[in-house]
Amino acid sequence: MAQRVSFGWLRLAALASVALGLGSACSADVGEGEPIGQASEPVTAPTQAYCSIPVTGKGTKSMEDDYLPHVIQCENGGANLQALKAQAIAARSVAYYNMATSGSICDGQGCQVYSCGATPKAIHYQAVKETAGIYLSYANTLTYGFYVAGDSGATAPSCHDYSGSTSKYVTYNEGKTGTSVTQTSLGYIGPPGFGQNRGCMSQWGARCLENGKSYDYTKILQFYYGSDIQLKKASGSCTNTCTPTTEVCNGKDDNCDGKVDEGNVCNTAPKGYLDAADCDGLRGWAQDPDAPDTAIDVHLYFDGPAGSGAKAGVVTANVSRQDLCTAIGSCEHGFDVPPPLSLFDGKAHEVHAYGIDTQGGTNPELSNSPKSFTCTATLPQGIRRHVVNPDSLAAWKFDLFWQLLPLSDAQIASLDEGAALPAAPELVKADDGTPEVWLVDGSWRRHVPDPTVMAAWGFAFGDVVEKPAAEVYALTEGPKVRSEPVLVKDSSGKVDIIDDPFPGTGGSGTGGATGGGGSGGTGGTGGGASGGKSGTQQHSSVVADDEGSGCGCRQAGGSGGQHGALMLLLAVPWILRRRRNA
Repeated sequence: MAQRVSFGWLRLAALASVALGLGSACSADVGEGEPIGQASEPVTAPTQAYCSIPVTGKGTKSMEDDYLPHVIQCENGGANLQALKAQAIAARSVAYYNMATSGSICDGQGCQVYSCGATPKAIHYQAVKETAGIYLSYANTLTYGFYVAGDSGATAPSCHDYSGSTSKYVTYNEGKTGTSVTQTSLGYIGPPGFGQNRGCMSQWGARCLENGKSYDYTKILQFYYGSDIQLKKASGSCTNTCTPTTEVCNGKDDNCDGKVDEGNVCNTAPKGYLDAADCDGLRGWAQDPDAPDTAIDVHLYFDGPAGSGAKAGVVTANVSRQDLCTAIGSCEHGFDVPPPLSLFDGKAHEVHAYGIDTQGGTNPELSNSPKSFTCTATLPQGIRRHVVNPDSLAAWKFDLFWQLLPLSDAQIASLDEGAALPAAPELVKADDGTPEVWLVDGSWRRHVPDPTVMAAWGFAFGDVVEKPAAEVYALTEGPKVRSEPVLVKDSSGKVDIIDDPFPGTGGSGTGGATGGGGSGGTGGTGGGASGGKSGTQQHSSVVADDEGSGCGCRQAGGSGGQHGALMLLLAVPWILRRRRNA
């Protein structure tokens, strides 16, 4: 029977790679550079799986459920799934060889690292489970799965190692077969085509191949061990048998579908409370226990639950509330926004609030939701200016659900009419270094006073054009841009915006507040808005919902209100996105 020479382990420098989640199989201590070893016979590819393995100093461990997940965590734990699968197969090959030759394995870089103080995560169990019993083989021989850390600077498209103390042991055998496959100098060197040594994998390189070239674990292994490397699967109770049970959060494939902890079984649904719904605001809090310090979205649906086709908006629950600091261990999870202006119609309306899961799981309705509110509009102060056509309405990002105040034709007609609104907004700033942003309104320039107002009108700083200062200041300064848009529409369908009169144009109209009195949904009385409330509210940009209609949201900021002061201080706009069902 042909013999082969085992040159054993080259004495490699002890790498810091374990701390980085990277290790090297079969490396020894620094200082002895000469190969050592003795002649021995190749190991035939096993047909039966080794389901347990004695680990020096650690006792006997389950190969698939304990030993290998710990090894790949310690050896290359920071890799993604395909590189981890390649690592699992190489590590299993090393473990099988040690079981076949000595019946046990050491714990350390002289073999491979089992204990490094790190706990395997779900992805490590998944990588082992999805490759259960698979090892490297060539010509019916158990191929030793040499691997080293390699070069952390490996980049696509080559993913080759060019530096690093272990890069010299890495082999590149993509497209090579048979006797053309390059062996690694790490050990077990034999004649060309020798099945025990088919090369050496770079762990950093494996990451590069997956992340930079989308290689799966098979292509990664072929890249280093040759295109004809065989991935054989041993039979045994730990590789062939699975009794399906309900999937639970335990790092295992309970339902035998090849996936671990799928279906968000480890996910905890958001929690929260809809405290109040009245004319001053929709108030509450929401938190995802899986991300306790992350501000999550809350979806608000009006006059119907999620999935009913009801109008909806999105608010980020990021307002700091002192009462939440102790109650849920994190402060910035409150929300407080006023109802849509179109619902100030004297009728009862219902609001449903849903906390949106950060992991894409269930989006539950908040406790104490739904709630109802009834609000009545009163005539705002100012003049009315025509929004000339639907294109202009879209250019200004106006929304007829959130910004349209329901007034009678007589109320609208009582307001003086000014010049039509420009067809689209034009934002400028002077090139003299001053920070002011101006809205060009005909021959006037109007100051946009702060980021809150920018957000309320859907303006973007990226749309601001810098122009010569002389050109900007040649425009007459007009009234500041109002804090948010307020629209009205008469029975003919004509849409106007309520605005401040320009100096010398006359006509301030009549009326008082934007929102009138109403009954709150908590059994109390919702206070009517004071005059000029529309001047302190904020509106975000508007996008189309799933049915193509506008969907926008406004932030609370009633004059004199504690929430309004807070929101203006924080300048946190209610950002709208395309509605998805909660």
